[in-house]
Amino acid sequence: MWIHASLAVIVLGLTVALYLAQRGAPDAVLGRRTTLVFFVVLVAQGAIGTVQSLIGIPAALVALHLLGAALVWVGAIRVLLDVEPGLFALQPLPESSASAARPL
Repeated sequence: MWIHASLAVIVLGLTVALYLAQRGAPDAVLGRRTTLVFFVVLVAQGAIGTVQSLIGIPAALVALHLLGAALVWVGAIRVLLDVEPGLFALQPLPESSASAARPL
């Protein structure tokens, strides 16, 4: 269990570092906001996990923790896409590939 908590603390620290790194960039408003929302989701997820650990894992908390885990992944992807919007930008196929992809 300490490995799980340690990894969570590392992700939390990296999120804070990312937010601080974006502070100086005037064009990173969306990335900062998304990173801040992601930080709040991480803290909520950590709180639910801590309560689970302390009181013996009731089923309702497990469900909330799983929902939180899904939101953490959604948040991580949103941060990635908002910080680096061109990372997964669609690019047109090269002409030779485009002609090969056309049906006959």
